[in-house]
Amino acid sequence: MTRVEVFIQRRRRMLAWASLVLLSLLLIWMIRYDPTPYLRGPAPFPEWRWSYYFKPTLPRLWPLGLCAPGLLLLLALTARRACAARRCTRLLLLLALPLGVGWQLALCNLEVHGATATLVARMANPLFSSYLHAADLPAARNPRAFLSDYRSLQPELARWAPHAATHPPTATLFFRGGITLCEQTPALRRLLLARITAAGVDSSRFRPHLSPAALAASLLLSWVLLTLSAATAWPLYLMAKHLHGDRRAATRVGILWLLLPGPTLMVPELDPALALPVALFGAGLAAAWLKPSGDAPWRLLQGATAGAGAGAALLLSYGAPTFLLITGLGLLAARSRIPQRARMPHWLPPLLLATAVALLLFWLPALWGAEPLAQAREALRIHRAGFTAPRSYLLWLLFNPVDLLLFLGPPVCIAAAVGLGAPRRTRTEHRFAWGWGGALLLLLLSGVLRGEMGRIAIPLMPAALLACLPRPRWSDATLIALLCALTALTLRLAWQLP
Repeated sequence: MTRVEVFIQRRRRMLAWASLVLLSLLLIWMIRYDPTPYLRGPAPFPEWRWSYYFKPTLPRLWPLGLCAPGLLLLLALTARRACAARRCTRLLLLLALPLGVGWQLALCNLEVHGATATLVARMANPLFSSYLHAADLPAARNPRAFLSDYRSLQPELARWAPHAATHPPTATLFFRGGITLCEQTPALRRLLLARITAAGVDSSRFRPHLSPAALAASLLLSWVLLTLSAATAWPLYLMAKHLHGDRRAATRVGILWLLLPGPTLMVPELDPALALPVALFGAGLAAAWLKPSGDAPWRLLQGATAGAGAGAALLLSYGAPTFLLITGLGLLAARSRIPQRARMPHWLPPLLLATAVALLLFWLPALWGAEPLAQAREALRIHRAGFTAPRSYLLWLLFNPVDLLLFLGPPVCIAAAVGLGAPRRTRTEHRFAWGWGGALLLLLLSGVLRGEMGRIAIPLMPAALLACLPRPRWSDATLIALLCALTALTLRLAWQLP
């Protein structure tokens, strides 16, 4: 490369950095000062708009100073060649996971009542997260009876527990497991209740009332959901590694996940936790389809792993098939680097096995009297009547991408647009991005999602991050992470989320 070419490349890189910083800061300013309410959504109910409410909690910023710099330091360490070793990348990710959970808690602590009170109040609100209330019903104490009676319970739950009514009964039973653990472990229950009391939570205000075990489980399950969301960084790292083979770049992508606005702000929702099984599905298929070497049993094992992730996602959400299909189509488009003569043996058997395992897990509750298809049809009917049909298709055809890109992180999208996602994208990376983007476009055009896409589509964000930034340099990744952290901080302070 001549000196002139080096000079031109550096100038282009500086221009890309300047565009990234200026545009990101402009959007951060718009979030903070709200010059137009349409950034938050088109209109009030039945449409959707995030509330603007700036919180005077800046003195609580100090915990953020422990987590964000730690994650940025880990990103900077990936510049060292020694970090290309498998042990080093695993160590960096293991160090990043607790920092990611701490970052979510530190951001939640900026709410007016603090992190603990906010987590408990949201879990105890039947309109915000109704799984806990549904799990505390007498009908849920017997899981077998709850599975068999769930179809008849859905119309009643739809009146006061809409999230539980529009999700599989196994999602509610996940929360029932937390309540049962607190019932059978008095020491843990007392410890959690003492922490809740110390945070100033008045449980007598909750309607309907929660049992002491359910109140204790509200805090425990919040921590579990935050941990599951952060743990998505691991399968995302594996998916990135199998896509391009660069361990250090894959580590950067995994750490960047921990700073994206959507997963770090939508707490304690089920959607960020759902990203873990969807990413596990993607990692399994990427290993089976894109790894250039490996015998048939190994590929079948990866297919079974993908099926287990897909099955877990299906047991938690009826929208999971959409997330799995979009992720799978991106990987299917990327598999073109496998030689022509080996395509069929490499991709068809793992896919068939993954499908079989996923369907087996989805139908497993039928052994205890559940009706998976009938329950799914009823849940989708309730969701359409309450949240889709009353809203404008054309309006959300415009605003859904805005909401998605805002919570995916404007710095991530801008960096991809100015060419900072990879030094030179390979054919595989291009095909993955186009395959994933085309499938997402079909989802947007279908109109099945109208509002809150920045929350509902969080399970799509691992693949979205990989499509936008497959192999970022350490310097680019560090700058993007810093701007994402500033975006998440501003959103938490200025908007009422979720």
